[in-house]
Amino acid sequence: MSNFVSPEDWPEGLLREPFEEPYGPDWDDLTPAEPRHPPRPSRLETTDLAALFGPEGALAATLEGYEQRPSQVQMAEAVKQAILERRTAIIEAPTGTGKSIAYLLPAILSGRTVVVATANKSLQNQLYTKDIPFLSQVLGEKIDAVVVKGRSNYICTYKWEQEEPIRRQMAFYEGQEDEQINHLRTWIEETETGDVDDLPFMLPGDLRPKIVSYPDDCLHRDCRHYYERCFVNWMRERARDAQVIITNHHLLLNALELGEVGKALLPEASIYVIDEAHGLEATATAVFDVEVSDFTLPQLLGRAVFKQHVDEDRLDELRFQNSLAFSELERLGDGNIFRLEEDLEEFKRLATNLTALLDDLRRANPYAQEEEKKGGKKKEESAEEAEARAAYEQALSTLSGLIEKLKQVASSKHDGQVVRYVERVYSRQVRMRVHAAPVDPSPLLRKYLFDEKERTVICTSATLATNGHFGLFRSRCGVDEDPIELIVDPVFDYPRQALLYQPSLPSYNWRAKERYYDAVAGEIERLLEVSRGRALCLFTNWSGLQQVQERL
Repeated sequence: MSNFVSPEDWPEGLLREPFEEPYGPDWDDLTPAEPRHPPRPSRLETTDLAALFGPEGALAATLEGYEQRPSQVQMAEAVKQAILERRTAIIEAPTGTGKSIAYLLPAILSGRTVVVATANKSLQNQLYTKDIPFLSQVLGEKIDAVVVKGRSNYICTYKWEQEEPIRRQMAFYEGQEDEQINHLRTWIEETETGDVDDLPFMLPGDLRPKIVSYPDDCLHRDCRHYYERCFVNWMRERARDAQVIITNHHLLLNALELGEVGKALLPEASIYVIDEAHGLEATATAVFDVEVSDFTLPQLLGRAVFKQHVDEDRLDELRFQNSLAFSELERLGDGNIFRLEEDLEEFKRLATNLTALLDDLRRANPYAQEEEKKGGKKKEESAEEAEARAAYEQALSTLSGLIEKLKQVASSKHDGQVVRYVERVYSRQVRMRVHAAPVDPSPLLRKYLFDEKERTVICTSATLATNGHFGLFRSRCGVDEDPIELIVDPVFDYPRQALLYQPSLPSYNWRAKERYYDAVAGEIERLLEVSRGRALCLFTNWSGLQQVQERL
């Protein structure tokens, strides 16, 4: 693959599952499965939404202090029309509209399977723990719903079994009990989800990657826990039966791009709701981006498979070539991010040498059975042998995917639809990343999301229109067909009910962050006193929140 190709023709295996460092989806495990529930009857056509949302309706009877919002009814009617006509709807609904109820209620009444994709876990949690239970009360029926996250959000029982004794041995030599490991073990034995977000404490940064599931180190059906204690498998089984599937933009786009195979990651639906759709273009660019960091290869070569089956001198030479390839990038620019306009010869050379390694490992595969090579019957394997074979084959598959990525980012031959650039990173393990990303993701969004004729897609956010029109959003996200368009009036009277205040704070500088957070905490404290505690403080990261909390 010497020529750079359009992102529409990139190998599907280059895409990652969301929020994960490893290199590709878990192919061996992606067997499409049809939903097991019987078809649900639709009540949407015969339901008077205005009455349902009205002062005498079911919502008012369920929620004390309920106030009808005309804008919410207006949005729900637009969603109903889009569902019945199987069209795309673009709806801008300001804060306070009640968007989630406005799109969930018509979707649930339709009886169809609906996927709701959000940009953050907070909204996912609100939908699952608050909105869905509320609508279950309103409708007087159980609503099957599930939250589907990327697999790196779930504990891997197999990896935990490998890591726990190591941690206990470390604690023994240090002469102290590891209380956190004890709490973690109890939680893993009792949890029904394995979702690390459900933990009552934060996992240490060095522990998390060693005990959560990644697609490139999963043993799939060769794992002894696959059918009995695999949290990823349990989550996917529940998703097959659910009517409402709550996920994130990244996972949705990955699943749609994979087509039939992607249905194992995320069951097919006839209604897709893209909440917080203002970020759809940026998310699509990130999802369809090919990325390699200077830590990608060293991380891969650190696996036991390579340590056991490859000479250490050869591994050292590959690590050196990787370092040389990324050092080549440093001479191309002095900024934090810069574009590439020429072939990266060291990356091509590295890809060639890794291909030779891959060929050697395939020929020397110690787990390839002679009977299988000759077309005969495979001999019986023990659980340990099956796991060792799966780990070997998975490592080779990951290496193959990395080689393809290196070829993509190395070549300068492209058609103007792809931009290659380098990003400097300041972390303990990663120093630099090289990217090959689509300039315009709209053809890919059109192909995978909007072009399906029997599908309803609802795009909604508080900020979608530009100067009162959706033309920019439509062009950047690939919405060609005539969609239903709605801009809902604001619920709040902002000129009378809101003030914009910009305090005089120092700019953030990590070298003087203590001074910065002192100023932020002081300003927040003053505003809390003025508002008599009636305030919601939002932070862009946990670290900032903790810094301010300690000061208050």
